[in-house]
Amino acid sequence: MTSGDIVLCTWGASRTGGVPDGAEEVLTLGRKVSDAFQADLHWLVVGAMPQGTVEVAARYGVARIDRIGDSRLEGFQPDAYLEALAQYCAREPLRLLLFSQTYGVRLVAPRLAGRLGSAVVMNGLDLDITGEGRLQVTASAYGGDTRAIYVLGGVEPLAEDEHASGAGQPHDGDEASDRLGTRTPTDGDFG
Repeated sequence: MTSGDIVLCTWGASRTGGVPDGAEEVLTLGRKVSDAFQADLHWLVVGAMPQGTVEVAARYGVARIDRIGDSRLEGFQPDAYLEALAQYCAREPLRLLLFSQTYGVRLVAPRLAGRLGSAVVMNGLDLDITGEGRLQVTASAYGGDTRAIYVLGGVEPLAEDEHASGAGQPHDGDEASDRLGTRTPTDGDFG
């Protein structure tokens, strides 16, 4: 997994049925890193696709939406989500997998990183690329009073965004929602 795309992974929906809280903030970071790496930004939805996903994805220049759908993913079950994500990661060329910080992600991301032999950074606030092309993650530490900077290289990272820094920033590109590709490559196929 040394080359490939930047992928935001979400599941569930907001209280109003729209995209999950924090998704736009993580899309902002994903757009920033995908531009720096000259990689595509994709959005992976596990389970049902929330209302407005295509429109939000288009605003942030998401090249493609993938969806993993299966009856075992209808309610959050960490083992089923872990297996589905591990199979997706084995099939797709990823450089970075981003999550918004949620309770479920705290259960799944470290286990997925272990399964993939990758690093995981929790409580991420910002992402950047060093002059050497390595991923730099600024994360909160010690209850949020301190910032830690992790520079990752040689190991493919999974990063999790705390989305504590406010609203996301749409991509300035001219991507229209009707040009956004969607697919369900693993619908009902995992396990």
